[in-house]
Amino acid sequence: MSSRKRRFQRPLGERSYHKLFVIATEGVKTEPQYFNIFMDRKRHAQIEACPVFPSVSKTSGMDKPAPVFPSVHKTSGIDKPAPVFNDRFIICVKCLKDNHNNSSPVHVLKRMNEYLRQNGLKLTDEAWLVVDKDRWTDRQLAELCEWSRTHNNYGFAVSNPKFEYWLLLHFEDGKGITSSQNCTERLKRYLPDYDKSVDIRKITSEQICEAVRRAKLRDTPPCADWPHTLGCTTVYKLVEKLLQTDSEDSA
Repeated sequence: MSSRKRRFQRPLGERSYHKLFVIATEGVKTEPQYFNIFMDRKRHAQIEACPVFPSVSKTSGMDKPAPVFPSVHKTSGIDKPAPVFNDRFIICVKCLKDNHNNSSPVHVLKRMNEYLRQNGLKLTDEAWLVVDKDRWTDRQLAELCEWSRTHNNYGFAVSNPKFEYWLLLHFEDGKGITSSQNCTERLKRYLPDYDKSVDIRKITSEQICEAVRRAKLRDTPPCADWPHTLGCTTVYKLVEKLLQTDSEDSA
């Protein structure tokens, strides 16, 4: 019998991901559709050319941010992870949706814990909870915040009043928001047909960069837990991580 070694051959079309982002969201439509931007292969060339500014150093009174260049891919299903193919790295984003309208913070956390119990999480991967401040109490949000502090690769992102505020920052500075309804009204100035559905074709890489910059300005100094005042969001922290992954891997 021949002792020739068997060569391993990966099935065509399959690749293991470099980094996985598991995101449990409060919304079943808006948030998953938005984060699908980072899985949109058609926008790959555009997004990769967009600089983001995760850190700023002060030198002689001048801000000198270091640019970061994102990458994206497209998947046919929002809730089904598909890898981003790139010569340098592969990223995978998976949104955990709830089909029973259980949007409270405790149910968002429950979905995440169930996923982690069944699938685990590599130390190089990240798990994020994304919720609104809106009608939820500080006590409800505190449980999620404490969860995020148990591991270095866990994250917690909150928008006050709601995720639509993060979307608004793609178009303007978001000042003067007075209520959840006011936030939606302002967003409809730029997305007239908005009804919990995000047309990712109307969000450019440059707008994502601007949203990160504006959100960081609104969150100064950075909040220790979550935004307690209207007109602030920490979703930028998650988006920065998504955008930085490519830059860190290609450095």
